[in-house]
Amino acid sequence: MFCDTRPIALPDGCREGRHTGGASVTFESGGGAGQRTSGAGNAPASGLRIGILGPLQVLADGAPLAAPQGRQRNLLAALLLSPDRVLSHDDLVDLVWDGTPPQDARGALRTCVMRLRRSLGSRWAGRLITHDSGYQVRADVGEVDWLAHREHRQEAARAVRKQDWATVLEQLDAALALWRGPALVDVPSQRLREAHLGHLEESHAQALEWRYEALLGLHRHSEVTLDIQQSIGRYPLRENFRAQLMLALCRSDREAEALAAYQQARRVLVDELGTEPSGRLREIHQKILTGTLAPAPAAVPAARGGAPVPAQSRGEGAVAPGRASGDGKQPAAVRRLPLPSRNFVGRSAELTALDALGQGPVAGGRPGGGLVVITGPGGIGKTSLALSWAHRQAGTSPERFPDGRLLVNLHGFDPVVPALGPLEALGRLLTMLGVVGEAMPNDLDSRIRMYRDLMAQRSVLVILDNAVDAEQVRPLLPNSPDALVLVTSRHQLPGLVVTEGAGVLTLGLLDAGDSLALLERMLGPARIREEPEAANRLADICGRMPLTTCIAGARALLEPALSLTDLCRELQEEPDPLERFETGDQDSSLRRILDGSYARLAPAAASVYRLLGVHHGSHITLGAVAHMTGVSLPEARKVLSELVRCSLLTIGSANLYTMHDIVRAHAAERAHATDPAAARTAARHRLFDHYLSSAEAAASLIDPFRAFHPAPSGPEPLPGEFGAPGQAATWFDTHGPVLLTMIDNCAQDGTAERAWLLLERMSPYLSRNGNWREQARGAQCVLAATRHLPEHTGAAFAELECGCALDRLGEDEEALSHLGRALRLYRARGDSLGEARARLGLTRFFGRRRDAPACREHAAHALAGFERNQDTNGRAEVLNALGWYGIGFGEPEASIAPCEEALSLYRSVGNAFGEADTWDTLAHAGELLGDFAEALRCYRNAIALDDRLDRVGHRVNRADTLLRYGDLSKATGHAEQALEAWRSAAAVLAPVEHPLVARVRSRLAAGAATRPVSPVPSAAPRSR
Repeated sequence: MFCDTRPIALPDGCREGRHTGGASVTFESGGGAGQRTSGAGNAPASGLRIGILGPLQVLADGAPLAAPQGRQRNLLAALLLSPDRVLSHDDLVDLVWDGTPPQDARGALRTCVMRLRRSLGSRWAGRLITHDSGYQVRADVGEVDWLAHREHRQEAARAVRKQDWATVLEQLDAALALWRGPALVDVPSQRLREAHLGHLEESHAQALEWRYEALLGLHRHSEVTLDIQQSIGRYPLRENFRAQLMLALCRSDREAEALAAYQQARRVLVDELGTEPSGRLREIHQKILTGTLAPAPAAVPAARGGAPVPAQSRGEGAVAPGRASGDGKQPAAVRRLPLPSRNFVGRSAELTALDALGQGPVAGGRPGGGLVVITGPGGIGKTSLALSWAHRQAGTSPERFPDGRLLVNLHGFDPVVPALGPLEALGRLLTMLGVVGEAMPNDLDSRIRMYRDLMAQRSVLVILDNAVDAEQVRPLLPNSPDALVLVTSRHQLPGLVVTEGAGVLTLGLLDAGDSLALLERMLGPARIREEPEAANRLADICGRMPLTTCIAGARALLEPALSLTDLCRELQEEPDPLERFETGDQDSSLRRILDGSYARLAPAAASVYRLLGVHHGSHITLGAVAHMTGVSLPEARKVLSELVRCSLLTIGSANLYTMHDIVRAHAAERAHATDPAAARTAARHRLFDHYLSSAEAAASLIDPFRAFHPAPSGPEPLPGEFGAPGQAATWFDTHGPVLLTMIDNCAQDGTAERAWLLLERMSPYLSRNGNWREQARGAQCVLAATRHLPEHTGAAFAELECGCALDRLGEDEEALSHLGRALRLYRARGDSLGEARARLGLTRFFGRRRDAPACREHAAHALAGFERNQDTNGRAEVLNALGWYGIGFGEPEASIAPCEEALSLYRSVGNAFGEADTWDTLAHAGELLGDFAEALRCYRNAIALDDRLDRVGHRVNRADTLLRYGDLSKATGHAEQALEAWRSAAAVLAPVEHPLVARVRSRLAAGAATRPVSPVPSAAPRSR
């Protein structure tokens, strides 16, 4: 009798292993000398257990702790894989930051260690030991599954040398049971995996080999055959598995299959390695051919009292349960759908849409079927929707799909697991339908024919989950008119719509109510009632995406002592959205989900996707993308269409392309990992140049008399973009938030040189529309970015812009400080025109505060400066300001002359804006002089001009004039005229938040409100 039981070399480690089940981990150790762990099935005395052989798991006294996330996960895994030594700071930084260390690497590492200690809790934080040279983790064998696995394997190695197969089997069963899935599967660091996975994989494979040797040595050949075949599928070039399979088959009276296994092994080795089988394989093959490998005796009973397993012949006498057995009876219905997620909420409109899409034609007296594609980005809940709808159908319409419900995951976007090809997917579907063993066809065409034959007269629901393209789906479509196929995909799959007539359901973000309902489903109504504001804020932080909301809810559930308010604060303190929602679990990892989508992009689309990550705005236009990426408009349109089809972008009104914050964070991460810094900077500059060019074109329509500092040459605006003045204001309304976000980030992006020029071009729009808070914020960002260049033109402009905006907001001290610095900077630079503008700002500041001497002093300097620079508009603006503030100084009559001079100057250059401002000042002066008829005439002149100018951004000025015109109309007995003016003011102010809104509303609410008898102290002249 021949039985090869030679022990194999004993390496020290192991790698990613097979998934042995979903049971919780029990860390055990065999009874060798120096044993440091508890007996089988008992937790270690410390109560701490950590698992890295599968998804990272941390248990304390049997209860799960929140697993460390992101880089903390990398850190914990690195330390656990080397528990007996101190890892240096440099080694840890390299492993934790995956080869791209931060600037202050030591400080960042200390922060990471601190956060890891905090996540482990005070009881276990002491396990992380700080040394001068680095860090070390203290862990016993029974506390870490990898250490327990290694201990069991070492005991097994000693038993292999003694050929004590019962002990080998016992130890290795315990060792392999510790593997809950691929090792380090949810550890993000590629460097860490490269350093350790080979070692871990070898240990796992070696344990499997010894286990099979033990079963062969115990003559349990039949039960080991299937396990060996699975291992060969995983390790096709490992000859020991193939030798063991030949032995097991031959001893199970399956000599022909054993010989076929040899031929298959030879083909693989020759094709892959160009070598013939080893001596062991050839020896077993020869003994089978010569009959010298005798049949085995009866099976030995399984260890620990298990029943013996008889030998079986594959497929003999069996009838596939999915087919008729010769008596004509139809097989039982196949129910293979998992339960829907308990966290599925809302989506009532989508469920109703599926009801309609899933009806299809009527055939055979039963509701018919069809094909529906459910599309949307990863993490949006496509699979949950499909399963929830399917189970709801089973409850409300049991007559639908009486022959079964099937689901197959096609793994179209899994960055680790290869996508299922049609051959393998059909194999899984046929297996569900009962086709097993030799009845399973080997080629694609035969499987398609069998599948369609079996499905031809059946009413079945088939869910094809995570499909990547139409080619993956088409062979899996049944030919039954009563079958319905639901396909979920991150891609839109237009081919199925065109050629197969598929219906389409696109999933978007949850609405605010459903986001809150999802948190309530997870945490319970009481927790939401305790902190309603924090719950709403948490839903907003999660971006209304189901996956992120579930991740935040899970954290709140696992950490009940953490208030929702504190959770919101912690999430917002983490600037990286990917890290903010990192769980460490591969099935819920946002980074892994987006990696899968990114991997499917064509190179051109992937490049544009990455560059979109360096854009901070919430949306972007086709022209902006073309200029940023340096491609033509048709090429940009083609690439953006691909990103929309792949659910990485959405396109909305006005052809604006929008990217979710989390997707943008992933795109930025890929850009930093792939594109050189110079390329990213160049893209940002090109994007700024595009927006500078468009903003200047728009601003020149809003204020044709404003001069701007030269900017880098950018592209011409798209034809028709600014064909009329109203389009300029609309453009700023649409893109203003994006431009401000770009300015906000100018310091970190190194774009201050362009950011201040962009703010300069936004200034007319922001000022005229009362967006003073945004104006001040933008200026402060420019100041922060140019702080190291105090004499820079941008710094002087930003000081002036910030001072003027804060002045309008009533923040006196800060406003005066900025205006004073602006004046000093312009003086230092010898910029007399800039100095005149700063003086004009100070004129207004002191005029609003009734400081007549200071106001007039700065006005005189401003007039002289504008005259030296031949700036007619500037002179007129100063004169109008003197007229307005003269009214406030109690000298309305003296205000007439400067206003009339200003009116003449404005008319000489065709400045209708200035005319409207000056008519408003003259109207106010007429009021206080008691010449109400003249005042009403002047108001009407201003309003007539405003009606024409409002299209280009004049809301606050117009509303202020209408308010005072209404007040005067009311005071002079024209009540209906007053109400009409106030209503017009309310309509003008509707799009903006402004203090005037409250005054207008109070007039309308009172109806009979009396007119103020003196100017409002905060009143300001209308100006550019």
